[in-house]
Amino acid sequence: MEILKRVVKRSLIVLIILSVLSVFFFDWKIPLSILIGGALGIVNLRGLIWGIEGLLHGPKAKIAIVFSSLTRLFILSLIIFLVIKFDIANIFGLLAGLTVVFVILPLEGFLSERKKDWST
Repeated sequence: MEILKRVVKRSLIVLIILSVLSVFFFDWKIPLSILIGGALGIVNLRGLIWGIEGLLHGPKAKIAIVFSSLTRLFILSLIIFLVIKFDIANIFGLLAGLTVVFVILPLEGFLSERKKDWST
């Protein structure tokens, strides 16, 4: 779970910097969209981790995990649809925010494994 904390912390830092920089070049929707997309990415990542941990608890848990994963994806899709439909967010800003989280995740995993190699 420590790696999740680092991913969230670094993602928030990058998202805030990216949003602040985008204020100078775009209208207000892009920075807001980046933050919304990043928040959705972090929530989705936490849901994925919860689901994977649940798979370890036996076969009955698998049905619940599949149902909760589909529910989570439906809710995320619904939120994305609504913020775009009501013109609150921009699809490219949402994509940028989501991308930040999912780029930092493998980078943080790589850095974590690299530290283990040096320490052994």
